[in-house]
Amino acid sequence: MDKEILGKRLRNLREKRNLYQKDVARRLNVSEYQMSRYESGKSKPDPELISKMAEFYEVTTDYLLGKSNHPNLTATEDNRIDEEVDELLDIIESIKDDEKKKRLKKEILAFAKGYKAANADQ
Repeated sequence: MDKEILGKRLRNLREKRNLYQKDVARRLNVSEYQMSRYESGKSKPDPELISKMAEFYEVTTDYLLGKSNHPNLTATEDNRIDEEVDELLDIIESIKDDEKKKRLKKEILAFAKGYKAANADQ
């Protein structure tokens, strides 16, 4: 488990919800000090607590652990989508350039690249 990714994601999820560490710590039944250590990557929670954190933030444990870049997908689902996007990009690149296909190619490429960029570092 990469404690740095876990810590970053815990902090980002908490901040997106405008919560303080003490609020989350209280809800998860841990000390504020321990919550701070989890978010800073200085300590790692046990599997049961990771599961509670995922439930609290409404994300998958795979997302918290850095196995998936999408908060609501498992690593398997996320990898499948990445593979499908890559395959779609390959298909689009092979399209002959008449005007209609050019427009479609541009729109799909923008979507696919935007998707990959948005999910590359979550």
